Amino acid sequence: MPSQTLYRKYRPQTFGQVRAQERVTKTLLNALAAGRIGHAYLFTGPRGVGKTSIARLLAKAVNCLHTDDTRPDGTHPVEPDNSCAICQQIAEGRCLDVIEIDAASNGRVDDARDLRDQINYSPNEARYKFYIIDEAHQITKDAFDALLKTFEEPPEHVIFVLATTDPSKVPATILSRCQRFDLRRHSMADLRAGLAAVCAQENVAAEAGALDLLARAAEGSSRDSLSLLDQAIAFCGRTIPEAGVRTMLGMASAETIDRLAQALVARDAQAGLGVINDAVDAGIEPRGLNRELVEHLRYLLLMKVNGAAATTIDQPAEELELLGRELGDVQLDQLVRQIRIFSQADAAFRFAAQGQLPLELAFLDAIHLSATPTAAQPAPTVLPLAASSPPPRAAAPPPRPAQSPPPRPLPPVDDGGALPEEAEPTASSSPPERESEQPENDAIMPAMGPSAADEEFQGILERWPRVLEVVRQQDRTVEALLRSCAPQGLSGSTLTLLCDAQFHAKTLEQPDKKRLVEGAISRVAGRPCYVTCVVRGKKAPAAESAEGAQRPPEDDPLVRAALRMLNARVLD
Repeated sequence: MPSQTLYRKYRPQTFGQVRAQERVTKTLLNALAAGRIGHAYLFTGPRGVGKTSIARLLAKAVNCLHTDDTRPDGTHPVEPDNSCAICQQIAEGRCLDVIEIDAASNGRVDDARDLRDQINYSPNEARYKFYIIDEAHQITKDAFDALLKTFEEPPEHVIFVLATTDPSKVPATILSRCQRFDLRRHSMADLRAGLAAVCAQENVAAEAGALDLLARAAEGSSRDSLSLLDQAIAFCGRTIPEAGVRTMLGMASAETIDRLAQALVARDAQAGLGVINDAVDAGIEPRGLNRELVEHLRYLLLMKVNGAAATTIDQPAEELELLGRELGDVQLDQLVRQIRIFSQADAAFRFAAQGQLPLELAFLDAIHLSATPTAAQPAPTVLPLAASSPPPRAAAPPPRPAQSPPPRPLPPVDDGGALPEEAEPTASSSPPERESEQPENDAIMPAMGPSAADEEFQGILERWPRVLEVVRQQDRTVEALLRSCAPQGLSGSTLTLLCDAQFHAKTLEQPDKKRLVEGAISRVAGRPCYVTCVVRGKKAPAAESAEGAQRPPEDDPLVRAALRMLNARVLD
């Protein structure tokens, strides 16, 4: 018989063994002691925080055969004793009166009707018939409607517990009939303490750094932390070093992260790209390396803002000492921009032609933003991201009384939100005229030579995956259409998109879709941008009109009649 996994072996058997959910367990224990048992509960929270485990403990507590015993002080025990037949059956998963239902495969209206018919039968052995419905948010709307009256007035011998990671999908009519308990994520300290206790029980020697890595990789889930510990024991044996856990998780070493951070602070592009390529050649996942660098920069940011925060950072003393040495070479605004650049690069890994390319581009962008321009060597031109500063503006010419004032420029937009309504390009708005026709636009953006325009167009090409990602978050259909197009050129504020078919161009020219695309490009480019769609292989309208305006033949009867009537002649 195969041995149990650690998360099943060390599942809490009493309310006192539940970690990090004291608010929930205290409320339930007080309700059990007062005899105020509800008929429907809703446990919500991230994965692996104890929703199903607490539901089973509640089933034990209400059905335990020894909770009716009277203590010398006149009170009754509320914790399950785990020694009676009912508690043992529930712990082993063979109690007929505790029914666990997976809503992902039993969430149809027919399943709800079957459940509504079954609850009328009395329990077999236990005091209550206890239903635990996991992933309750996957129950269909019709199924919820069929269970509405049942949740409001179930039989006295029935208790429901809904467990879900997405309570927003549960109808309000169901939520109002349940007692809701929100379970929180486990902290790093809670996970580390739990892992250390399990290692002591399993006679496993694990380094403190190894437990830190396992706790961080679990992302607040107790079940995930124990699963990772199980995997680490299988990979490393009974002695788990930090280096072994890094190898198992595909993480870069602390030395690699430090070298990359030092190259970033020193603005050494050659050294930084060398570290990235060496790490990729060693089998390190580029996306994971990017996230570890973001975490390293975040620690620097916390220590830069408040030096006392070093006591709250979960890092070894030698790592804190290294962070302290790096603090003197960085500025706060540089850290904020660098963290934003590398965080934005995380979404580009899914569309990258080469795995490490987004990290390399982000590294170079961070170096350019960190560089300080001098009189001898001006700062390089870099296409600003959504949260960076807007492009510089030239001095506005004197106002002209006969003309209307120039339109207001687009303000910078934070990456976390959408464009402001007043700044977002609309389908009815037309692109600005060329400089020769409307010189007032000089007040909005500086004159751009051919090299600057080409450089900005190249910047848009490099960040085109980011444009697709922004569009995808709002409309997947428009994003699919946009993937069939390619940027062809940039003229002033107008970007030309080359489409494969007339259908694609016509659809993207619709007002709502065009407004969405222009807003995404403006958000990435940092200034107002407009789009025009052309079909691949089709002649431009100007060319077609030129061909249609050819000189008519003079021997045409209609032409001759017109010449006689008007006493005219055909001009060249």
